[in-house]
Amino acid sequence: MATYQVKIEDLIGSVGDTTAISDFCTDTARELVNIAPKDILHVMSEEIDDTGTGASLSNSKFLYAKKDGYEASKVDPDKTARYTDSNSIYYATTKNPICYIIKNKAYVKPSGGQVFAVKFPTIAYGDSFGSYASSGTIVAQDLEPVIVLGAAVKGRLRQLADKRTSLPTGLVFPSTPSVPSLSSNQIGTLPTAPAYTPPSLDASANQITEMEAGTIGSSHLDTEQWFDIAGQYIEDSEDIELASAQIQKIGSYLNAYAQAMQNQMNVFNDANVEYQAEVQRVTENARLSSQDDAQLLQKYQAELQNYSNELNAQVQSYTSDLQRFSQEHGLMFQELQVLQAQYAQAVQGIQKR
Repeated sequence: MATYQVKIEDLIGSVGDTTAISDFCTDTARELVNIAPKDILHVMSEEIDDTGTGASLSNSKFLYAKKDGYEASKVDPDKTARYTDSNSIYYATTKNPICYIIKNKAYVKPSGGQVFAVKFPTIAYGDSFGSYASSGTIVAQDLEPVIVLGAAVKGRLRQLADKRTSLPTGLVFPSTPSVPSLSSNQIGTLPTAPAYTPPSLDASANQITEMEAGTIGSSHLDTEQWFDIAGQYIEDSEDIELASAQIQKIGSYLNAYAQAMQNQMNVFNDANVEYQAEVQRVTENARLSSQDDAQLLQKYQAELQNYSNELNAQVQSYTSDLQRFSQEHGLMFQELQVLQAQYAQAVQGIQKR
């Protein structure tokens, strides 16, 4: 019999963290128990006796209560006095019992009764799917496939947040060749050589490849923190909608950054063409006045060409890697959206029961 881990990873691939899978399953089960109708939850319910001092609802969802076979009406705990006053027209009786909840305990009046509640399941990654039980807690058959879908959504979000480890590493640009010192003052002066300027698409002027820790509520302009914040939305806040929005924002930024890198490369190449033409003009002047200066400039031209070739190759390689990362990231996000739609549809099916 397949385990929950196998079922989930059949949908999204390896998660790489069995503790996280257990948490995803347990959290999803709790969400579903909180919204599922009584006819589904009845099979999961347990009877707890209230002997007059209340029945504990620790880690449980209250369903209903009874007294000698009569279902108790759930009432506002602020109005219990009217139900316990024998002179009141609202006085609770054996055939008309009431129930109220205070401080996570359910009380049945008069004189106690039976409380029916559902313990929130704790599902481990290695629990058998289809056994309808986990850690001594019964899991309704109708809920098991939906738990897998919900856990798969959380797992895919975790995979997207973890994908930052496969981001291309930061560029190390080649050194700009040094302008030679010329002996003749008659051949002209070279202008400042152009340099490649990496793009900055955010207010903090940080590059996407230099990830660092961030916190929810901190500057959302700092791209270095985006992956970390997405992870916190998933694991700490358990806010799937905000995590999805954060992941989508990262994907859009990566595409924009890759395009901006290429645009900056085009700016450098245009400036380099003009600069090379000026170097050539000065070199021609040098041939007429100083053979030594001409040789120095020719060597400098070769160094400039090598520098330009190496820079273009590095930026092109990095841009290709970033675009490939962005495409993989985008595909994973599309698969997430499909899973989210399937989960939402399954939840609606449960609620309509």
